[in-house]
Order: sequence, then C-alpha cells, then structure tokens
Amino acid sequence: MCPYCGSIENDGITCRWCRNKITDDYESEEQPMNVELRFTGLTPKLALRLIEVVNESGEQPDIDIPSPARNIAPAAPAQMPAPAPVPMQSPAPYQMPAPPTAPAAFGAAPSAPAAFGAVPTAPAPVQNYQPAPTAAPTAPPPQYDVEMLGRAAAPLAAAGKRQELYNLLQSFGVQSINELPKERYGEMALALRGMGAQI
Repeated sequence: MCPYCGSIENDGITCRWCRNKITDDYESEEQPMNVELRFTGLTPKLALRLIEVVNESGEQPDIDIPSPARNIAPAAPAQMPAPAPVPMQSPAPYQMPAPPTAPAAFGAAPSAPAAFGAVPTAPAPVQNYQPAPTAAPTAPPPQYDVEMLGRAAAPLAAAGKRQELYNLLQSFGVQSINELPKERYGEMALALRGMGAQI
C-alpha cells in the first residue's frame, strides 16, 4: 500500500496513482508533496483570504494571482445608514361590536336589531324545503360480446389460471364462452374482472 495516497495499485517500486516511490522504511523519509489547486471565478476578496490562510501555515507557496486581484486592499466594511425614526401614533379607541343576532329563517322578512336588554322573541317557524324527487341519470351498462370476454380471459389463462377459468365457466353452466347466453355477458365480465382481467 502506498504510504502517501493509500492506493494498493503499485508495481512494487512506484505507486501507479501518485507516482511516489514505495519503500519499506517510508516513515523515515520525508518527501514534499506537491498540491496544485485551481480556482475559477475567484473574487479578489477571496483570493486575498486564501493567501492569508496559506501564509499562516508558514510555508512559502508558489501563487499565481490573476491581475485584477493583485494590489487590492480589503475594503472597509460599509456603514449602514441609521434607520429613520418612526413616529408613534396613538391607537384608535376600541368600539364594541354589536351583539350577534339569530339568523333569519328562509323566506322570513328581515327584522330590526333588538335593543340591548330586550327580551328575545321566538323565531318564526322554519319550513322544511323538500326538492322534487328527480331520477339520477344512469349510464347504460356496457355492452360485451364474446370476443371481448375471450380477450379478457386470455391473459388469465396465460398466467396459469386455466383451472379457475374452467370452474368459472362451470358455474355459469357452460363448457366455453361461446355457449354463454348473451344476457349473462355482463355477469361473466364482472367475474373475469374479479379474477384480475382488464375488461
């Protein structure tokens, strides 16, 4: 294993990843490691901060700073203007809301609001509104044919449900779908759907 990068790919002498020499006594050797970092879109302020961090490490790095970032002193923090004072306004006097009144019955004439302290009167009797019964529109039941029933049963048979299909036909008193009476096609479609058919 390479003592520098931890790679296990080597030829016994040199690491294939970092190209450092692999020896048995690597702990006694001190070899400098070259690290190259490239930053794109670096602001001058960030470039100066990176230089400060590297200088704090005590090493003398070889730094190539792009020309706009050179000779730029850190800017003094901008002073925020003091906020303008907001004049205080006296709150408006609170007015008590009117007491709630009972809702008027449907079709009753509106009444004047009751005076404070007045005895409430019984509300007018409410007439129950009953709409005229209407028949809900119903869609006609879907019309099935032998071909549709056969197409719905085919995937079930392919899925290994032949015996269940045979038992279903027996429950309808027929040996095949072709023998099924037309008036029972809807029942057969529901039974096939119950077995998982797409119909």
